[in-house]
Amino acid sequence: MRAPENQGDEAALQALLPCKPDKATRPQRMAGYEVMVTMMGCEADGGLFAIAVAVPSSHQALMAVLAQWQTHVLASVHAQGGSRKAFALKGADAQPEGTQLLARGRAGAGTPGASASEAQEPSGRALNVQAVWFSRGGRLYHAAVYAERLSQAMTEPFFGSLTFE
Repeated sequence: MRAPENQGDEAALQALLPCKPDKATRPQRMAGYEVMVTMMGCEADGGLFAIAVAVPSSHQALMAVLAQWQTHVLASVHAQGGSRKAFALKGADAQPEGTQLLARGRAGAGTPGASASEAQEPSGRALNVQAVWFSRGGRLYHAAVYAERLSQAMTEPFFGSLTFE
């Protein structure tokens, strides 16, 4: 399945999602910049699978949006921290370096997949996230899986399928 792209892209991101995704495109204010973000995601096997592409206006904006996006993901699961490591994807730009984030937290307000009752509680059910960010040609890509329990059987097919055609 092709990940969300904007018109005129010379190479599309491919991804294997375990379900038929919903898609949306909307402008968002991130790190003080107006950024067009195209998202797709679906729920399967107890997890929320999501891919997004943001198109910042400059390299400076891309770096600022990347930093805020990572901080937002940690905040969305009420994580007290997380582990980060390099994430390499063939065809992605070398700078900024791709990043993988693993974090544990709790479902709550603003968390993808949170129910109305969880959103009203300061800490709901356990929620883990595995997320990656990388860029190519001025676009910033994000892929993530949110689930109460993450397993390699859930995450490896998804992250391992990410490729540029």
